[in-house]
Amino acid sequence: MATLAAVRVAVESALQNLFFTSDSMNSVQTLNLKIHQKELHEILHDILLLSSNFTVCTFNFIRRALNRQADFLAKNALLSVL
Repeated sequence: MATLAAVRVAVESALQNLFFTSDSMNSVQTLNLKIHQKELHEILHDILLLSSNFTVCTFNFIRRALNRQADFLAKNALLSVL
């Protein structure tokens, strides 16, 4: 959901080049295939649709151990909203 929110903000901000990292290998592989399928999880489908607005939009896998800081920040942000 964080990636979808970031893509939406980037569209509204008229950004052209986006580079994402995620510790979800399945999501990264699905997004990099850029195949719009009905079976895709709705969030991934929305990310794909919105990402077509950018000149460059890449999704890269990062191991969870290397992604701890971002994971910590995302979890704290979610807790502050709840």
